Amino acid sequence: MTQLLEQFSTGGPERLLLYFGIPLAFATVEAASELYVLYKKETHGPTKSVNTVTGWIAAGWFCWVSWQLFTGVWLKNEWRSPMDFVSMSAYIACLFPLLGMAVNDLPWVKIRKRPERRLLIHAGFSAMFTVLLFVAMTTAMWNG
Repeated sequence: MTQLLEQFSTGGPERLLLYFGIPLAFATVEAASELYVLYKKETHGPTKSVNTVTGWIAAGWFCWVSWQLFTGVWLKNEWRSPMDFVSMSAYIACLFPLLGMAVNDLPWVKIRKRPERRLLIHAGFSAMFTVLLFVAMTTAMWNG
């Protein structure tokens, strides 16, 4: 069992819910609404509002989880295998695309003058987040 799965599973079901269930639920809602927003090229409206709010909540929650994992495992340097390092690094790195999408939604960010540019940036961050989360979960189940 990798350190990531051990962190998720030790401490009972509430820890699994805090470290995995809630962040994944917010991330899934954020990713699904992001796909809808990108498909419809929506710059405002109810789906965009849901996307923005869940993006900020997911980013905040991932900040907390990443800090817990970083201080609890990363700094102790207790790696069991290279896949352990990859899974923990990918999971912690999921924070950066979430923060990128959240910051891109701020009204005073100059990089998004055109709505098409903002949607392109969002699509890139969304793809990065999906890949990192897939790598984290796949390598966390690595048994070796």
